[in-house]
Amino acid sequence: MIESAQVAIYRYPVVLFTRTDYPECMSANELLKKTFGFDPYVLFLDQIPEGPEIEDFLAQYDHQRSVTNVFIAGKYVGNFEAIVQLDQSGELEEKLE
Repeated sequence: MIESAQVAIYRYPVVLFTRTDYPECMSANELLKKTFGFDPYVLFLDQIPEGPEIEDFLAQYDHQRSVTNVFIAGKYVGNFEAIVQLDQSGELEEKLE
């Protein structure tokens, strides 16, 4: 159910939607942990029954059915490349403020 994804987006300060078979997952997790000082809430979509449905739901944000997707403070921030760019520009940490 996409409700679990929607609840997570607003319940946790940093949410990472990904898959266990995506190598960038660990990199995204480490970057977010380094930036904010705590582990993001991670949903591995290939490990839960509603994963495909959540991937469809997430497609509305980036117009493609792909993960890794990051939400900070209830707002869609982007994929792994987007958070790397935000980190390099110094804007990533500001997203939680």
